[in-house]
Amino acid sequence: MPGSTGIVVRALYFPWLFPPHIHRWMAKPSVVINGEKVPDIGWGTTHVPVPPGVHHVRMGTIPHWLVGFKLVPILLPGIPFGFADAMVPVAPEHSTTICYQAPLNQVPAGALGPEPRERFPGWRYYRVTAPILAVFGLFLAVMLILSIVKMATG
Repeated sequence: MPGSTGIVVRALYFPWLFPPHIHRWMAKPSVVINGEKVPDIGWGTTHVPVPPGVHHVRMGTIPHWLVGFKLVPILLPGIPFGFADAMVPVAPEHSTTICYQAPLNQVPAGALGPEPRERFPGWRYYRVTAPILAVFGLFLAVMLILSIVKMATG
């Protein structure tokens, strides 16, 4: 893309989680270019000025303190997850666009490339575990209702 020299970072999250857009409030992307952390990166598109050449880009997702399955909340960021690395060439007077897709959970790596992938990282894992967790939750709800009914009639 002609214009100022740099890297255009598109940071995407899976928008159809429940509750919707939970990544926007509960986590933020992290960008490290050539070993230097880029400040003030958020979800969406951000232009990072860099000199022409080939640059090592590492992106990840940093959850806030509530995320990360912590039993005792503390006021520190959660453990970063979803890292992805790429070598990004930047031509003079051009910007190179890269797209980072955060994984659906903390198990798989993120995806980093010139275009978004068709499916988000972790889709297969989420597709398998979500129904299992739903059945388990339904089982617990039925057991709770049955115990309340038994105590009320008992």
